This record gives sequence, C-alpha cells and structure tokens, in this order.
Amino acid sequence: MNKLPNFLIIGAAKCGTTALYHYLDQHPEVFLSPIKETNFFALKDKELSFNGPGDSNITHIRSITSITEYKNQFINVTAEKAVGEICPSYLYFEDAPKNIKEHIPKVKIIAILREPVARAFSAWVHLTRDGREHLSFEEALSDEPRRIKENWAEIWHYKEESKYYDQLKRYYDSFPKENIKVFIYEEFKANPLKTYSEICSFIAVDTSFIPETGTQHNTGKIPKNGYFHNVYFIIVFFKKILTFFISDEHLSTLKSCYNKLFFHEKPILSDADILKYKRIFEKDIKMLEQLIDIDLSIYKA
Repeated sequence: MNKLPNFLIIGAAKCGTTALYHYLDQHPEVFLSPIKETNFFALKDKELSFNGPGDSNITHIRSITSITEYKNQFINVTAEKAVGEICPSYLYFEDAPKNIKEHIPKVKIIAILREPVARAFSAWVHLTRDGREHLSFEEALSDEPRRIKENWAEIWHYKEESKYYDQLKRYYDSFPKENIKVFIYEEFKANPLKTYSEICSFIAVDTSFIPETGTQHNTGKIPKNGYFHNVYFIIVFFKKILTFFISDEHLSTLKSCYNKLFFHEKPILSDADILKYKRIFEKDIKMLEQLIDIDLSIYKA
C-alpha cells in the first residue's frame, strides 16, 4: 500500500509555498509529492470545470481528483521520516479538511499567512504577468463576485482568498490544535532558515540541515510585451537543453539582460491604497488573532 502524507502545507497561496517546496525538497528526511499542488483534497472526485482564462490549461492542468492517482505521487517513498504535500488550495476550499480527515486524520497541518492586501495584490500581479488578468487591481476586486459566481478558479478570488479566519477555523474544528502550526510569511521572508527549522521540528526531521535558499521563486514582474514574455517562457522550458550549449553564467547573464529589456519593475500599491484595502480585512484579522493566538498588529490599518 502506498504511503500517504504525514504533513501538509495548506497555504495560503502567494505566501512563500513555492520557496518552501524547494527548501524542504532538499531535505534528505523529507519526501514531497513530485507535483506541487495536486489539489486532490480540494477537488476529490469532482469534475474540473473552472471557467476563468487559462484555468483548465494552466491553474489546474495538473490537478488530481482520484485517490489512486494521488497515491501514485508517493509510490517512491522509501525511508523518509516526513512525507508531505504543499498545496495552497487546501486552505481555501471548504471540502479539503473533511477529505483530509477521511484519508489522513493524524496528519500535521502547516499554514503560512501573509498580510491580506499584499497576498491579494501578489495574486493579481501573478495573473497580470501571465497575460491572463486585464483589469486593474481595483477593477478586479470589484469584478470578483461575478468571477466567483461564474466559477473562475481560486487564484482569481483575490479578496476572498485573503480572508483567513473561516478558512483556518475549518481546520481547528476538524483536527487537534497540537497538529496545526501557523507561520507568518513576513517572518519567513525576513528569516527563512528560522521558519524552515521550526517546520522541520514540527514534522520531526533533522533541524540542523540547511537548504540552499539563494534562488528567488515566483518573483512578480509585468512583461512590457506579451510576445517576448512568451519567448522567455520557451527559453525556461528548454533550459535543460540549453545548458548543453550555454554555461550557467551565460544563461544567468542572458536572463538578467532579458529582464531589463522586456519587463517593467514589479508594481506596487500606494500607501493610501494599502490603507484603504486593509480596512476590508479588519474584522477578519481580529477574529483570526484570537483563533491562532498570534499578534497580527503588522496586518492592521
């Protein structure tokens, strides 16, 4: 019988989960599912029918809905102490805690949270960078109820996916409190190795192992021209082939020059806009503080 995870990192989306995947995947005592974000516990036994631009062939192109296929993700587990999956949709989708409890009731649950406005804006930047989002951030927030009603994938739910209280409460209602650990993205960003060590301790693997953390993951820049942006993704796709002909140093130089020529700097929100949008989440943050017993003053207006 295939081994299933004994820990899950459930999100939130745009809160450093890609970096965590790369850091934990280096640990000799950790096995991670080859597919990051299988979405299995969120979408178990469901027919995929998301209607936003690129939802089926980008956001959910690798989503798994059958338990047999999900178990195959862990067929190569050997002597690793910690077996896990990192999947941000598990925090947001209502059915996920129920499905997780059905299959792995003793699993350890890890969540990492980011200031809600920054998380929402980062998701908008991500989709804008990919040429899928064509509205301004403010326009997209106004259009969000329609998108949710028309069943656009979760990544488009900028505001709702940033309201963490109800999402986390479902887990506290379903699992023992000692099996849940919440981290703060801003602390992870400031000191990734400290958060990494605490996660390793929580999942009971060697805390002295230090991963390589120099590579940036999922940085957000907006392409000046969609055509050249697509060319770059082709270059990335064939990177392994290119390494036979181009040294790592030259490839890095090529990427740096490309970024300067064809990308705008990462967009930012004004202080006034940040303050305006923060008010949307005031009530949620107050309830969240009580639920997780962590001071979230840095998230307040």
